[in-house]
Amino acid sequence: MRIRHLVAADNVDAQGYVIDPLLVRHGIVLAGQIADMAGPIDPQTHLNRDFSEHRLEECLVAERLERGAAMLREGDRFHVALVGRARIRSWAKWMWMAGAQSGSGR
Repeated sequence: MRIRHLVAADNVDAQGYVIDPLLVRHGIVLAGQIADMAGPIDPQTHLNRDFSEHRLEECLVAERLERGAAMLREGDRFHVALVGRARIRSWAKWMWMAGAQSGSGR
């Protein structure tokens, strides 16, 4: 069983990029449908330049984000949407700056 990043078709622009990556969900795809889903991604790991192991770069596109929804296909493969580089940032730097502003970052 492989957990995938899933995005709804209405959250993908005409160029094939995810519009709002915070709406991406983790899920399991079986027989071309969403079999199960978990919660939204964590931006501090998935949209983080400093944490490449879980970086969100591409998502499988579904008709809707709900159990039983069909996955969109391109021939014999699932349709994939990309996450633009502008959405990925260095959260470590952002978190350090936020801590410094609150007086706790050193």
